[in-house]
Amino acid sequence: MSIDDKGAPYSLHGFNAIHLPEIGWYRVDARGNKEGVNAQFTPPQERLAYNTQLPEEADFQAILSEPLQIIVEVLQAQET
Repeated sequence: MSIDDKGAPYSLHGFNAIHLPEIGWYRVDARGNKEGVNAQFTPPQERLAYNTQLPEEADFQAILSEPLQIIVEVLQAQET
């Protein structure tokens, strides 16, 4: 996701997923709400904090039970 909605630099924004018996896997955004962000819990409709807007952004639909190792390594390599 673009940090300022204008292109680079980009950030990785992750979601949580929960399994709802009547719906199946449902992605939720734990960031909560603030001005300009409306990430409500409204199954079956997803209401995530951010949506892709630029061609370089991606929304990966896969639900992973474990984080990708490359993501773990990148995060662990950072000071802050």
